[in-house]
Amino acid sequence: MPSRRDRAKNDATRTPLADLAPSIPERVVVADEADATVAEPMRSANTDPSPVATAIPTEAARSAPPPRPGARKIRDRDQSSTPFVPRTIAEMQSGVQRTAAVEPDAIEDDSPIIEESPPELFVSPRTLFITTFVPFVVLAFIPALVDLLWRGAGLSRNVRLAFDFVVTLLCSAAAFALLVRGWRTAFHAAPTELHPRSVLDLWELRASGERRDGWITGSLAIVAGFVVMLFFIILLTFVAKGLSATYAVPYLIVLLLSKAVGATIFVGYLQRGLSAIVSPTRAALTTGLLYGVALAIWNVATIIASNVDNPANFILTYVVISLVVAFATAWIRLRSTSLIAAIAFQLLLLLLGFSV
Repeated sequence: MPSRRDRAKNDATRTPLADLAPSIPERVVVADEADATVAEPMRSANTDPSPVATAIPTEAARSAPPPRPGARKIRDRDQSSTPFVPRTIAEMQSGVQRTAAVEPDAIEDDSPIIEESPPELFVSPRTLFITTFVPFVVLAFIPALVDLLWRGAGLSRNVRLAFDFVVTLLCSAAAFALLVRGWRTAFHAAPTELHPRSVLDLWELRASGERRDGWITGSLAIVAGFVVMLFFIILLTFVAKGLSATYAVPYLIVLLLSKAVGATIFVGYLQRGLSAIVSPTRAALTTGLLYGVALAIWNVATIIASNVDNPANFILTYVVISLVVAFATAWIRLRSTSLIAAIAFQLLLLLLGFSV
């Protein structure tokens, strides 16, 4: 039993909240859930007058920082009970509410994301037409103009043929370089349709049965006919002309090269660019019309530079042939999807005597 002196000392040091202390359970700081199972609630003063707790805090509990008032663990939070609160005035007025935030450990959707394909044409239509006609002017009109100058200078035929060979080759190379640059700018890709592998892809497409129609078969026949015809013409040229074939065959190759570049500019570059703007059929018809007019002007310039007799009949004939060949070339390109087949069609007509 405490003495009267001790009771007087305790009454002198008692605080106003000392009477409430036995009724408030003592807070025990728990480091984790494992320690929470060890700790037990404190007994009240009615059952145990002693203020000693039944659970002794561990070293981890003593070193852990005190919890923030009102804080609780995120994993114990019920997301379904979290109310949706409008974030903006527009959401409050329209009644549209944001969805609850997704936990970082939530299961993500594994469905594939469909990305929009980039546009096929990366330049304006005006730029497309400019980059079409500039290489064609370099290819078609510079050799004809130079030939007129040399005729006016009185050069001999052999000298003019030699100069025409060099100028045509240089103009074809320059036009092709401009074409490749414009192609990369307009489509962000190289002209892979000119690769011989595209013919093999066309053959595999027919052999697999996906497209075994008349246009695919006819396109392959046109390419094969052009290769066979070119081989026999070169062979017959060497047999018939002997040493003269050493300059006749290269001149024929350069002439075919220039016609192929001209066809690629319109049927390959322009028609592909127009197909990204309008329908493929309309693009083919527009390309055929523009290419026919360009071929007609090219042939008229060549006829005028050649000083032929009665040029009016030649001009009218070549204008009609140019339009027909241009429309046919563009249509073959549309139906067979093969640029090489369309070019081979025009070159085959050139070998057969239709100089367009």
